[in-house]
Amino acid sequence: MHLSYEFKKIYKNKVFWFTVMSLIILNIFMLSADISPIVSDELYTPRKNLYNAVKGRLTKESVIYIDEKYGELSEKVETGNYSTEYTDGTYSGYIFGDYNLFRELNEDLLRIYHYQERTSQMLEKVEANIDLFKIAGNENKCKIYKKIKSVVSKRDIHSLYDYTAVNHYINYDASSALLLIYIALVMPAVFSEEKEIHDLLDTTKMGHKKTEKWKLTFALIHNLILSFIVFTVDFMWFALFFGVEEMSAKLYY
Repeated sequence: MHLSYEFKKIYKNKVFWFTVMSLIILNIFMLSADISPIVSDELYTPRKNLYNAVKGRLTKESVIYIDEKYGELSEKVETGNYSTEYTDGTYSGYIFGDYNLFRELNEDLLRIYHYQERTSQMLEKVEANIDLFKIAGNENKCKIYKKIKSVVSKRDIHSLYDYTAVNHYINYDASSALLLIYIALVMPAVFSEEKEIHDLLDTTKMGHKKTEKWKLTFALIHNLILSFIVFTVDFMWFALFFGVEEMSAKLYY
């Protein structure tokens, strides 16, 4: 009852709603400013088209295609035997532009390969430690390393995606900064303007302590709800521009 009263009282405050909506709108502007350099990059569309052609589960054909194409373009660039004019049949429209695209793609393939290699090396060390602690009779350490082996052995990367947008989404922290500023500056201001007669609070059954408890509970719930809304807007805004397929991809490397 008292918690619902706090919600009704604050949510009837027009200044409060204006502040909340301003925070969300400001966050959308900052999201747009963060996304704009990505989509305005002249290689964004060519890169997207290239990754769309090879993304998903890696196959022998896709690996051979990337390797051969990168080798062909590298040879042309290194020898200078290529046209600097617009060229049909390329992703970017230019040989050098395609060289940069396939170089990035080839680096992604190498990261995947080396990740598998590092995983195998790690598992060898883990198995060696399991054998070592078995001999020493340390069952607790054995259990720990067996758990590590169980987790690491399930980690594998068999698919290729363009993680440019995902990296920006993960590193985008302006919304968190806005929420902290809101909590630090706006919430105290909201609670400082009360209609209760403070001189009478000590004479009531609820008193100061219980009133403060409901206010703090409201603040916690409200900030959790607002954070959920803001972070949902972040996700939906990135998904609107880039889709959500890459969001479900494994990011072990």
